Amino acid sequence: MLNKSFSERFIENARSYTHYKFTVMNPDGMIIAATETERVGNFHEASYQMMQEGRDIMIVPPEDVKKYFGVKPGIDVPIVYKNEMMGAIGITGIPRDVRPAILIAKMAFETMLEYDYYQQSIAKKSSELNLFRDYLIYSETKHPDDLRALAHRLNYKTNLFRVPILLELSNRIYSDDKLFLLELKNHFHENDMILTTHEGDILIFKYVQENKDEILIRINRELENFIDSINSIFYKREITYKYYRGALQNNIDNYSSGYKHCRWMQRHNYSGEDFFNYLEEYFTSLMPILEQNNIYGAIADLMDQQLREVLIDNFETLKVSNFNLSKASQDLYIHKNTLVFRLNKIKNFFGIDPLHNNSDQFFLSLLHSFLKRSDKIKTEEV
Repeated sequence: MLNKSFSERFIENARSYTHYKFTVMNPDGMIIAATETERVGNFHEASYQMMQEGRDIMIVPPEDVKKYFGVKPGIDVPIVYKNEMMGAIGITGIPRDVRPAILIAKMAFETMLEYDYYQQSIAKKSSELNLFRDYLIYSETKHPDDLRALAHRLNYKTNLFRVPILLELSNRIYSDDKLFLLELKNHFHENDMILTTHEGDILIFKYVQENKDEILIRINRELENFIDSINSIFYKREITYKYYRGALQNNIDNYSSGYKHCRWMQRHNYSGEDFFNYLEEYFTSLMPILEQNNIYGAIADLMDQQLREVLIDNFETLKVSNFNLSKASQDLYIHKNTLVFRLNKIKNFFGIDPLHNNSDQFFLSLLHSFLKRSDKIKTEEV
C-alpha cells in the first residue's frame, strides 16, 4: 500500500514542475494526496474499479464523469511495485491531452517508489547490522536466539571458522564511509563479517577455510594475503592503519571474546602480531594485580632498579628468540657478550638457569609481566 507522506511528497514535487493536477489513490480507492487538496479523503470510484478489475488504464472522458462517484475527467493508471498493485495515480484533464503526462508521471512515481523502498531496506539492514553488532560484541547478557535470527537475516552463517581482525584507521571518518566500506568489501569473502565499532574502528571476522593441516601456519598465510590485498585501498586514500588479531572462533556466542582479544592487542600496541604469541602475557593480565603482588611483591622489593631494568628491557627479546643469545643480541643491537653479562646478573641474583630450565623461564616470564604491569600502574598514578 502506498505511503501517504510519500505520495504527498510526490505531489509537491509535481506541483513545482508542472501545471497538471494529480491525485494518488490507495488500493481502496481513497484519495490520499492531490494537487487539489480538498479532494484528499474522497473516494475515487473509477480508480477503485480499475484496480479491482486489474486494468492497465482507466480513461474518463467528460461525458462519463456522471457514471462514477468522486471523479473528474482524466486518466487513472495503477502504481505497481514488484508485480504488486500498490495504488493508483490519476491526472485531471481531457484524456487525449493529458495521456503523455500521466504515463511519464507513472514512470516517475514508480521510480521514486522503488528508490524509497531501497533506501528503507538499506536503513533497516543498517539498523539490524548495528543491533547484530551490539549483541555480538558488546552485550553483557547473551541473546543467542536473537543473535542467530539477526545473523540469518543478514545472511551470516554462524558455525564457520573466523579470525577477528580490528582495523584502527588514522582517520576514523572512513569507518562510516559507505563508498570506502563498499570498496573494502570487494576484497572480502562472502562469509566474512564486517562491522564498525562504537569506537570508530573496523572489525572484521575473517573467514578461514576448515583445513586440519598446519592450521596456524595456513591461517597466518591467509590473513597476510588478505592484508596485502587491502593495502592498495588504504594507500590510494592516504590512510594509515594498524590491525590487531584475536583468537580463531567457530561459535558465534564466543565472538565477543575474539573482539576482546583484539582490543587487548590494541591496548598493548601489538599491531600485526599473532595473538597466540602473547598468550602467557594475556593470561597473566587476567590475574588480579593484587594476586600477582602476593606472589611477586616481596621478590620485586629485593631487586634494585638496575636489575629491574635489565629484566624488563631484555627478557621479552630473549623469550621471542627462544633464548637464542645470538639472535636476541642482534635484535637488541648489542654485543652477545653484553647480553650474556646481563643474563648472568639475573641468573646470579635468583640462582636459576632460564636458558636450560623451562620452569625458570616461566618464573621469569611471570615476574617480567608483573614488573611491567606494576610500573605501568605507578606511572598512571603519578
